[in-house]
Amino acid sequence: LSEGFGEGCDQLAAVWLAGCGSSSGSMTDMEQLAKLREKYNQLKQANKVLKEGLLEKQEGCSRLEQQLKEKDGTIRQQLEEIDHLQFQNVRASKQLGTVTAQLEETKQRQQQQQQ
Repeated sequence: LSEGFGEGCDQLAAVWLAGCGSSSGSMTDMEQLAKLREKYNQLKQANKVLKEGLLEKQEGCSRLEQQLKEKDGTIRQQLEEIDHLQFQNVRASKQLGTVTAQLEETKQRQQQQQQ
């Protein structure tokens, strides 16, 4: 009865025919069976499309997660570099202050010696 429709349709037809009480069936039964086959094939096709869509979305999600990890790593490196540069800036500012103070002290000594 369900030639070419797959094992699932065979099982569905067997259950349906067992419920009818006969294997020959009337024309109405045959029409119902044809509708069931059609519905089964539609659902099978829809399931296939949904599975393909799910796989595409999962792949897209995986790509986005990978991009996020890469960008997160880049941000961490940049933050570390900023911290390092800020530390160096503070250090250089302190050195400049020290050199400036020494220069002022030297100028004052020279002015005192000239007087």
